Amino acid sequence: MRERLLSIAGVGVLILVAACHHRGMSGGSDNPPLIGTEWAVMELNGTPAGVGNGDKPATLVFAPDEHHASGFAGCNSAGGSFTHSGDELRFGPIMMTRMACQRGMELEQRYSAALSATRRYRIADGELQLLSDDSVVARLVARHTEP
Repeated sequence: MRERLLSIAGVGVLILVAACHHRGMSGGSDNPPLIGTEWAVMELNGTPAGVGNGDKPATLVFAPDEHHASGFAGCNSAGGSFTHSGDELRFGPIMMTRMACQRGMELEQRYSAALSATRRYRIADGELQLLSDDSVVARLVARHTEP
């Protein structure tokens, strides 16, 4: 009987550890990982980002093991290298396709400037914040896509 109780207690501890790991130990909110998540840009330098061409938000995806980020910038596709260590995050030169759109060009310029100014990041309450040396330059949320 005692062995069975210890076994049940052990399973309970494993479930608790797995739940804490899954939830990021951040007060119960799920925080998606930086790498591999598609992030949608919601705010740039304290103002709503709005949407670009096709009523789509600007997006950002950090590719696993490639140190390459890509996404939709508002009109064009964008991509470039990034480095990160701890909470430090920096983007290399951002390259974009060269389409002209009636909508999204201003979003694209603001988005590109925010990426260039990024020095650090944090993920809290399911939100990715890109930070310059002294302020939040972009707020992004995990984009839920249909399987």
